Amino acid sequence: MNDQECLDRIINAAQFYFCSNPTNATFLVYLFNKAGYHDKALEFNDWIEGRIEMLNRQLANVQKPAYSELAKSISGIFFGNVAEAEIFISKIEHMRDKEITDLVNQYIRQRKINDARCRIDLWKPLHDAGKYHATIDNWRKQVR
Repeated sequence: MNDQECLDRIINAAQFYFCSNPTNATFLVYLFNKAGYHDKALEFNDWIEGRIEMLNRQLANVQKPAYSELAKSISGIFFGNVAEAEIFISKIEHMRDKEITDLVNQYIRQRKINDARCRIDLWKPLHDAGKYHATIDNWRKQVR
């Protein structure tokens, strides 16, 4: 194996190492420079910068999470915050009706939801979606 093949193998190993542990990339460039392989150090540094740029582009293209229709329909009760509505829905997923109304009352005290709107506007979408099974009369008695 000649020097060029050896260097190519080292570059491939270094690239793999960068992918598995990017924090050590500058150390690898330093080692190439220390060993006298300045052109390889520049080549590897360019590869690293290209890889970082590609990863940044991929991160920029990540879509915001798609919120459920239920979260969109009740977001007004959460002062227009769809993400907060989605968190609420995930919390109540496996709760009983009483636990849901307790959580709603807690949110009212914490001012996370609109007190006036949650009396009826929250019951209907939750009931229609099968999240809250009790009647509206029960809801009104429980939500204070």
